[in-house]
Amino acid sequence: MSKPIFIGHTRFSVYSYGSKSFNATQDSRGKGARFSEQEYADWLYGEERLAPRAEIFTSLSLPQLHQASQDHHLAHFVSFSPSLPDTYKTLLFEAAERYDFLHLNETTEEATTLPPEKLIRRAFEIFGINGGLFGAFRLDDDDLLSVNYFNRMAPYLTAEHVGWWVSPGLGFAAVRDGSNLIYTQTHYYPKSAFGPLCIGKLSETGAIEGITTPKHTKLDRRTPTVLDSRRPMFFHIRHRGQDSSLDGEVTPFFVETLNRMTRRSEGRVELKTVYDEFPALQGHVNTTPGTLQYAQTSIADQKLIRGGKEVSWSTPGPVSLELRLTGQRLRSRELRLRISVDDSTQGKRLPAEQEKIFLEKARLNHTQGKGDYWTWMPPQKDGRKEVVLALEPPPGMRITSVRLEKAKERDLRIESFTLYALEQEAHTSLSGEERTA
Repeated sequence: MSKPIFIGHTRFSVYSYGSKSFNATQDSRGKGARFSEQEYADWLYGEERLAPRAEIFTSLSLPQLHQASQDHHLAHFVSFSPSLPDTYKTLLFEAAERYDFLHLNETTEEATTLPPEKLIRRAFEIFGINGGLFGAFRLDDDDLLSVNYFNRMAPYLTAEHVGWWVSPGLGFAAVRDGSNLIYTQTHYYPKSAFGPLCIGKLSETGAIEGITTPKHTKLDRRTPTVLDSRRPMFFHIRHRGQDSSLDGEVTPFFVETLNRMTRRSEGRVELKTVYDEFPALQGHVNTTPGTLQYAQTSIADQKLIRGGKEVSWSTPGPVSLELRLTGQRLRSRELRLRISVDDSTQGKRLPAEQEKIFLEKARLNHTQGKGDYWTWMPPQKDGRKEVVLALEPPPGMRITSVRLEKAKERDLRIESFTLYALEQEAHTSLSGEERTA
């Protein structure tokens, strides 16, 4: 029996100025950042954007594909533009020498999500096969596929399914904090962009049948679509610089990302479950909303009385909070957080109007006549033992203390209240203390 054939495609920062497909490239008629061409090039090839993508793709994603492809024919194409900086071209060429399934496609054309027909035909030439069924899939440069992905997709490669799509609906998601992946969750996202596969056929006449490229969120409106969420098949990594989080302004990345993940996720997982599907992530993953090295448990096994409790904080940058109650579930608008801030020595403050917009997006309310801000701790989600919230001051400001104030009569017994300093790999220690008002 011949091996199943899979043909993958990754667009590695293909230069596409003017495209309507990405927020960064939309013109004045769109909703994107409306960059000039030079601003677009600076953003597309900026170190902050490219470095994490290159690291994820070459050191994590490709080893996963290598292990997954052992019993299958796999040709995975990476499209990139001639203008890609030489440093990253070198990384791709080195990876192509290391993995025989990896093939590079330097192009001046706008790359589609699935491999174009010329690459599909090239794949069959590489395999030495004249035609037959195949699965074509997309993989973004900052996502991973399970080592069991191809085994689970292979049964769908039948003549009856040509033209159909298969959407893996279940996987994991995490937030990149430095070199760590934090707050790892079970992630249910049907019709996502994380490894959808289209079933095609190369006929004896050389015609390619069944390949379509609808928007991933509308797959089932264009073609029959199988949703397979029985086992996790993708690992989605959220990080700064992603096109989907870009709106042309400085934004509170961690606030928006942790909130979005909490809404969509189905809770934390055992690390063994993650490593069984994604062995390349061994040692990189945390289920906590921060790295334990930069964690500080400031309140433990105490009752929150009317006066509240205040925790001082001296580490600059964003911070995530994790609250656990003893034998209780936190309700809506039951716990207020009052945040004190001052000017930071790291960086200049934003212009007043931009700072106001940032604070609104960070969900920080300002108390008139006082120098502090406040927000509500969100209610506890069903099935979770903890409540998580990110606080992110705008550039030029830092958090100096967080006070917990109960807003209802019910007493709250705090099992633990832990703060995690984010983006702090350069720091070696934290300081903080608890005070009772």
